[in-house]
Amino acid sequence: MQEPRMIINFWKRVSLQWKLFFAGILLLFFLVEWDFFTKEWYPNHGFPKVQKVLLSITNVIEFSVGDIFYSILILSLLLYLGIWIWKWNWLKEIHQKWLPLFLLWMTLAFHFHWGFLYRQTPWKEKLVYSDHLNKVRLHLLTDFLVSQTNQAFIAQELQPFESYQELSLGELHLEIENKKWLHVRPKIKTSMYSDILSYMGFTGYLNPFTLEAHFNKNIPAYTQPFTILHEVVHQGGIASEAETNFMAYLLCIQHETPSILYSGQVVALRYCLRALERLEENSSKPYVEKLHPGVLEHFAASKAYSEKYDHPIANVTKAFYDTFLKFQQQPEGIKSYQGLVFYLWNYYQKDLMD
Repeated sequence: MQEPRMIINFWKRVSLQWKLFFAGILLLFFLVEWDFFTKEWYPNHGFPKVQKVLLSITNVIEFSVGDIFYSILILSLLLYLGIWIWKWNWLKEIHQKWLPLFLLWMTLAFHFHWGFLYRQTPWKEKLVYSDHLNKVRLHLLTDFLVSQTNQAFIAQELQPFESYQELSLGELHLEIENKKWLHVRPKIKTSMYSDILSYMGFTGYLNPFTLEAHFNKNIPAYTQPFTILHEVVHQGGIASEAETNFMAYLLCIQHETPSILYSGQVVALRYCLRALERLEENSSKPYVEKLHPGVLEHFAASKAYSEKYDHPIANVTKAFYDTFLKFQQQPEGIKSYQGLVFYLWNYYQKDLMD
């Protein structure tokens, strides 16, 4: 009888704000485990409404609201730590009244603005999808993409990619197997933290609180269209990194601007080359030797970028992000980006097997 009484007495001493926090977390656990909510209602009905409201606000603002929010958040955290170290008397009031409400808002905002999307039904269950990609098939796919990349490079030389604003014009639509998968009016923003992102190993990101799509302005220009469209696809409601990469690829190759098409082909090719190297060392070399010298110059630019911003912090941030993705029902973690290769095979297999 003592334990229930102790729990009741403890609960009586807990402030109303902390009670609201625990109640909100319990609600969240319930919603996360409710398949109808996460797989049907939220992605098809809830998120589109959230997206419409948030983008109607942030799209009219030229600078990044999300980056400003993160700046304030970091400064507030430093202030809070300073107060905690000096043990100022009003810390207790902040801790009791505002901290639980702020944590609850952060948690609920993340999930209702974005986080629930990680639990929507995977494409593997929606499309005719085979994840069986053997060595022979990977070689066929890589050889095909080498040809596509060389052709795209020659075309893009006539009309280089000038500005990321090209991708902020009009609406983007994407249909696969006669079904609409994406509908979004993008607003692309450069991150004010591009240098930090470079050292952390990130090329872009979607702010889950504001749904703003950002890209790292330091990355090589030829990769920018693909990176931008990757973040735009996230903005459209796709959370899976493999699916997002594939949709970004399709948006690139269907674009009328040759340099944007080229960006999709060359980035997809690099994923295939890496996949070959994982199977057998130096197996990608024959395909690299077939590439146009200009494509090789772009590869060299990527290598120079990586060397310039190489820093141990990238290992820490990528390990953290890997854990985050696995916690969000993405079992392959950061390796899920490589899933693009499987989608590419499924997309092209009929042509390649004829």
